[in-house]
Amino acid sequence: MKSLLLQNTHFKKEHIEYIDKYLYRSQDLIKGRIIKLTKTHIYFDIGFKSPSKTTLEKFVKEYFRTFLLTQSVYKKGLNQKEAFKYFLKCIKLGSEFNFIAHELIAPNSKSFIDFDLTYNYISEAKLFFKLNFIKTNEGLIKGYILNSINGGFSVDIGGLVAFLPNKEVKSKLFKNKVDFLRKKNLIMHTTMNFHVSQINIERRNIVVTLPSSDKSNKEVLRIKGLEPLRASSLESKPSMSTNSIISAKKKKRKCI
Repeated sequence: MKSLLLQNTHFKKEHIEYIDKYLYRSQDLIKGRIIKLTKTHIYFDIGFKSPSKTTLEKFVKEYFRTFLLTQSVYKKGLNQKEAFKYFLKCIKLGSEFNFIAHELIAPNSKSFIDFDLTYNYISEAKLFFKLNFIKTNEGLIKGYILNSINGGFSVDIGGLVAFLPNKEVKSKLFKNKVDFLRKKNLIMHTTMNFHVSQINIERRNIVVTLPSSDKSNKEVLRIKGLEPLRASSLESKPSMSTNSIISAKKKKRKCI
């Protein structure tokens, strides 16, 4: 039975084939408090039956990059060397750190910290926060068009795969459907600027769109051999100036 610390944490039961064991893996970050420190090991109370134990050397090596993501060390004016010293000072009894953990389901159950999943989880969370900020403020973010998929294109944005609908590409990069089908492969493996249209954090879904006009995108298209699109075709035909209209009226009177 899990402790009160874990009542609001989502766990998933998984089977590990190579050891033929089941484990509970946290789907969210768990707060771990240091309850014991030795010269070689560090022990965390994370709410499982037994403390989570790891070597001090491994924790320092693996968790430091995560620490840089979760702490505003650079805002404090610290360089990486100074930040590392600050990190070491934080490793003391009573200090708390957040991570993804799992526990083996066995008579002598043991819990472990998953350093890679912890780093990836926090990285994605920060990226989603950044994307939501960009969406709210109608800003732009760079993305790399990976390939063509059903209904659109896959776009890599900081390690997350977003979806770019075909209608966006057709209407803003090509003259017509025939032109789109003939030349759409030219935009593959291209870095461009995008607007964030939709975000679903739980499903890890991101939908992006193309800005109507962007100098950087136009230059990319020019290099790829595509015209910076439809600027002329989207605009209405220029209306006659006042002088032109007056001149035309005078000519018409002379003809009469």
